[in-house]
Amino acid sequence: MELNDHERESFEWAFSLLTDDKSGFITQKELVGFLHALGKTASESQMNAMINEVDEDGNGFIDFKEFVTALSRKLSGNLDDDEIRDTFRVYDKENTGFITADQVKTVFFDLDQPIADDEIDEMIRTYDSDGDGMLNYEEFVEMLTTR
Repeated sequence: MELNDHERESFEWAFSLLTDDKSGFITQKELVGFLHALGKTASESQMNAMINEVDEDGNGFIDFKEFVTALSRKLSGNLDDDEIRDTFRVYDKENTGFITADQVKTVFFDLDQPIADDEIDEMIRTYDSDGDGMLNYEEFVEMLTTR
């Protein structure tokens, strides 16, 4: 899949949130941690099935290309409301109902990801339809589902 600059930044951001280290891969342990943050659990066989479903090269990990392919497939289909809500909750750590530019900046800072403030601000401005400087749930949905 060919991504524009904005889409690539969004996918890189999401990928970096799932990886605990700088390996460039999502491991089963990291996937378990992500599911736990969503309040979900899965057996080892379910985890293996999830990874195998998107692990095109069969190395047991999910690299960025595989992540983009899997997420693109998911986003091109009908996302279930529960999946979108759970994803929003991961980003809305204080459970306020919105995500601020500062929260996005903190995530990138904590992950030691070099991204300029103006790029983060542009991501917020692009999807902030009510102009309050934050992404509410509906705006977040648009960000996830717009190509």
